[in-house]
Amino acid sequence: MSELIHKQIEKYAAKEWPDDAEMQEYTIEEELNAHGSFMLLSKTNSIDPKLIQQIFQEDGTVSWCDRLSSLEIELEAGEKIRELIKDAHLPQEVLLEILDTAEKENPVSIYERHVCIEAAINQYRRDQYIATEVAPRRELLISLENILARSCSNYHADNYRYPLTISSGIKQRKIRLVDDSVSNELLLTGSYEFGANSLEVYKALLEMIRHIEERYGVNLKAPSDD
Repeated sequence: MSELIHKQIEKYAAKEWPDDAEMQEYTIEEELNAHGSFMLLSKTNSIDPKLIQQIFQEDGTVSWCDRLSSLEIELEAGEKIRELIKDAHLPQEVLLEILDTAEKENPVSIYERHVCIEAAINQYRRDQYIATEVAPRRELLISLENILARSCSNYHADNYRYPLTISSGIKQRKIRLVDDSVSNELLLTGSYEFGANSLEVYKALLEMIRHIEERYGVNLKAPSDD
């Protein structure tokens, strides 16, 4: 260890515990151990040198314990990426494209790369689910929901239709007509709000349709246009 690093650690300990010599000594020992572990991990794992340099060159306000923790998080992210790849079960060309995009967008940080890969895999699975389960049943789902909505009575209005709440992220809006502007993904968020209670009506209807299909051996998907 260089004399400069040792002096930085002593300075850090003094700043953290200006009036406590015992805690300064304890902190110095902890920081020395963390520095040693950091250097060992950085040499025994295949990590981008730019990332090591980025963490290593943090200013003196960042402890070596925190730098070690950052490095361990990066290493853990690498293991999580390997698990994602192993369990992804995606078409090879799709997975390769996801990995390539994540690396281009996050050339240094393995942690950020993992976040990107996980989000992309989840989005692909959602898209596939929407395409295979929701889209072919869209017309039937909307018809059934319309029947359900008009079965709700309101003594102050004729031809009442219970409003449908659709959600996009944290934004919600109420609609009384499901038209082509409502995507299949939004459709699946459709719910009825009853005070503090919520009925996820489109998810429930889809589950009921699939139950009927499986129970009675029928196919209620719309014919393909192909």
